Amino acid sequence: MEAPPLTSFKLNFDGSVKNNSAAAGVIIRDSDGTPITTQAFNLGTTNAIVAEAFGLHKGIILALQQGIQNLQIEGDNLLVVNAVNEKQIEQQIGLQILDILSPTNWIFLFVPPQLCTPFSPQML
Repeated sequence: MEAPPLTSFKLNFDGSVKNNSAAAGVIIRDSDGTPITTQAFNLGTTNAIVAEAFGLHKGIILALQQGIQNLQIEGDNLLVVNAVNEKQIEQQIGLQILDILSPTNWIFLFVPPQLCTPFSPQML
């Protein structure tokens, strides 16, 4: 994973389910790799797709609150990334992200899970 270009930021989002308990996390870094903001969420019982979409949704809200204009968004769930890039939001994830998508200078990228840096509550 590369740092974003100068004057840009990078948002990484993730979601997971273990033992019927779902969680999501986001981190936004500047072009030096310095964390700007992080958050983790306990989602109760849901599936992995919804957890991923929830992480993306919350990450986008954080970026908007920070006034970020240029953003690379990386996630390891190909279904969620493709849905956003193709503007074909499936009902299962649509409620999480459709309401906040608007024209931006944001780039959505899929990163295979084996290339992702693990996200853990200790990073917060």
